[in-house]
Amino acid sequence: MKIEKLLHTPDGVRDVYGEESALYRELEDRLRKVFLSYGYSDIRTPSFEYFDVFSEERGSVPSRDLYKFFDHDGNTLVLRPDITPAIARCAAKYYDDILFPVRLSYIMDTFINHSGYQGRLKERTQAGAECFGYGDVDADAEMIALLIRALRNCGLTEFKIELGQVDFFRGLVEEAGIDDDTAEELRSLISGKNFYGLEDRARKLGLPEDITAGFVGISELFGDVSCLEKAPKITSNPVALAAVDYLKRLYSLLSAYGMERFLTFDLGMLGNYTYYTGVVFRAFSYGSGEPIAAGGRYDRLMRQFGKDVPAIGFGMMLDTVVSALKAQKIEITPARCETLLVFEDDADHTSNLTAITHARQMRNAGENVQLLKKTRPMEDCLAYAKSAGFTRVLYACGSEVTEAEL
Repeated sequence: MKIEKLLHTPDGVRDVYGEESALYRELEDRLRKVFLSYGYSDIRTPSFEYFDVFSEERGSVPSRDLYKFFDHDGNTLVLRPDITPAIARCAAKYYDDILFPVRLSYIMDTFINHSGYQGRLKERTQAGAECFGYGDVDADAEMIALLIRALRNCGLTEFKIELGQVDFFRGLVEEAGIDDDTAEELRSLISGKNFYGLEDRARKLGLPEDITAGFVGISELFGDVSCLEKAPKITSNPVALAAVDYLKRLYSLLSAYGMERFLTFDLGMLGNYTYYTGVVFRAFSYGSGEPIAAGGRYDRLMRQFGKDVPAIGFGMMLDTVVSALKAQKIEITPARCETLLVFEDDADHTSNLTAITHARQMRNAGENVQLLKKTRPMEDCLAYAKSAGFTRVLYACGSEVTEAEL
């Protein structure tokens, strides 16, 4: 392979370096502090796992989009495409009796082979939180409040969290008595906001008028909290109405957190993964063409790993957060090394030893300093300092350290 080819990355992955890498590290540090402030401890799972952990039966990423390979024993392995099933497996293994809530947080990479999407990243850094063994609306409110706090700590101020409840759709499907394939067809139309197609398909099914009205009326249950008052006019299905009452209660709790201004509702939002069982939510902000975060309740997923406990979580993609920050011209100042200490290249190494001693004292005092042997004229060293973003230059010559003018 030619050297020119070796310098490039494959499609779907990229190098992150310099100021951008520092920005990512700053955001990760901020997020870890937020997670810890809510009592969520850090967890890491392997980058690859057995295929069955992410099989379509788990409601995760389709098999065609997985990076698959084999170990020496012939087992099919996959690079982690979705973090929630991996953490669910881990929680089921290491937490024997979940008598109290288990709160876990993470910052890890995911790998999805989006073969049909030009320019879309296939390796992405995701940060998020999962809570196991806490199955009521209080847990859901805490998780959404945590997401809002995390986005704010990343520097974003203009964003919205859309809330939905998959039980609204489930109640209508059960009452209609339609098969799984038809339900998935309707689900796809709703998720794609194709409400004209939804109405046409629902009427062709010959369903009772009130059930058809329930499906069609989902398009009206969108907006601020007042849209929820329309639900009884659209359907009398008890499961669907219970889902709406749940959202009202959730709104009340999030108002107690002081976060109601970030909330909107969309009963047509059903979640990207079929393992969601209750509340689902997405975060949107200016400057990103896709949600910057998404999550929901998945009370049945843990059963597939041998534990019947409720769970809820969310994940946020750091590259979409960064895109939103850049589009909104929000400046984030990462921690950086601000001092360059240049030392003379003398024969007896006196300047070197002086520089090392001085740098050690500065680092012990909490300062960041980079050493540079003066192998080129001082003018070149100062030019390097400016281009690299140093704000201070020190100069060690013999046993003396002085400050140079940038």
